[in-house]
Amino acid sequence: MRAIALAMLCMSSTAMGAPKLASHYAPLFEKGKTFRYQLSVVEFDLVERKDGSYKSVKMKPVLSTFTCTVAEVITFTEAIVSSVQCDREIDPSYGFRPDGMWVATKAGAWRAGGATDTLPASAAEIEMQTPTMRKVPQLARKRTKDDFGGHFTETVTSPRPGTWCANSDTTMAGAGDGAIETTCFTAGAGITRGRFDYYGGTPRIIDYKLK
Repeated sequence: MRAIALAMLCMSSTAMGAPKLASHYAPLFEKGKTFRYQLSVVEFDLVERKDGSYKSVKMKPVLSTFTCTVAEVITFTEAIVSSVQCDREIDPSYGFRPDGMWVATKAGAWRAGGATDTLPASAAEIEMQTPTMRKVPQLARKRTKDDFGGHFTETVTSPRPGTWCANSDTTMAGAGDGAIETTCFTAGAGITRGRFDYYGGTPRIIDYKLK
């Protein structure tokens, strides 16, 4: 009985010491929580001009749905870690997707890995990062020069009360294929929108919204 009581006390202490979650990303750390999204995929077709050159023509969006579930949650004093798994992969690029391993600290939350990554056994195994979405978000804009004569831009916007979006724009980078990525969090709902606008060799626009 004493061992059971001690174990319960340790669990309670860990929970009490865990970081408090902000309402705009708290649902990502609620085990069993499900999210159903409307998905739009827009591809581009290359059409030959009369002069022999090609232009990129946007095709009609293909609509579908997908569902994500918070499959596992682990709580440490320093951080809370969850695994969000979706019933399909909506795009190879993962920066804007809702699935994956998410970490929340007292500073905020970020996507720390893929949905199949092994969850950490202790907080010491977590690679601490700058949060994608801070606990107390603020409007922000940061432009950073790269090593190839270009730059990339990171912003935090609030398109409506209670919603905060983290955006990155690499379309002006000096090397590589550019893209605009957006992930939006809404109080009490979690991730409510994601968008990936890719300007590379095979351009596409992936957009999902919480139903």
